[in-house]
Amino acid sequence: MRFVIIAGNGGGCMIQSFPKEISGYIGDNRIVKKRIGRSNASVYEIIGADIYLKRSLNTDSLRKERDIYLWLKGKIRVPEVIFWFENKNEGFLLMSKIKGNNLISNRYLKNPEKLISLLVCGLKEVHKIDLTNCPFTNEESISQKSFVHGDFCLPNIMIYQNKISGFIDMSDAGIGDPYIDIAWAWWSLCYNLKTRKYEDIFFDKLNLIPDFNKISYYTKNVFNEVIRLDK
Repeated sequence: MRFVIIAGNGGGCMIQSFPKEISGYIGDNRIVKKRIGRSNASVYEIIGADIYLKRSLNTDSLRKERDIYLWLKGKIRVPEVIFWFENKNEGFLLMSKIKGNNLISNRYLKNPEKLISLLVCGLKEVHKIDLTNCPFTNEESISQKSFVHGDFCLPNIMIYQNKISGFIDMSDAGIGDPYIDIAWAWWSLCYNLKTRKYEDIFFDKLNLIPDFNKISYYTKNVFNEVIRLDK
């Protein structure tokens, strides 16, 4: 094991240990722990190496995410798998950094209509993936109609030069109900804008009359965080 000083997103430092199989990729580079999202996994950016490291006690989920990226290579833009290591306690996934910023960057939050256009573009890109020989299913879906991301929230869509540059955090991806992505996209859009003012634009661009029963089903306990916001 090697002990490494980790910088936090909001400042401060901590010391964490990494297996020797992983520490070789860190080298002398600065490493920063990211804090976006609600996942139980820990995500680190290895500054200067254009590499992200994801570690999780849920090895099965992280291994699935690795396999999904490998299967999606050449179909849509996802991180390239660089190295995988697991021990009896946890898994470690090293992957390439996708160029750009995610959709919770201020430049997009301050321009909701552009944000929505990119969000809808991303939904359509994921949902048109050919399902031939796809070995993955989204376990939460109540139907299997298309390929789905499974956690289609603003932090998981990367943008570069005003175009989608890739998708991340895809451990729940697979064949499923496209409404699971629509539900989480709606939730994330309203939650991060702190208003439901723009939801009609979102649904209009999808040419969709929203089914809030389905949206509530998929977003479950956090549905009320958004549905009570002002329109």
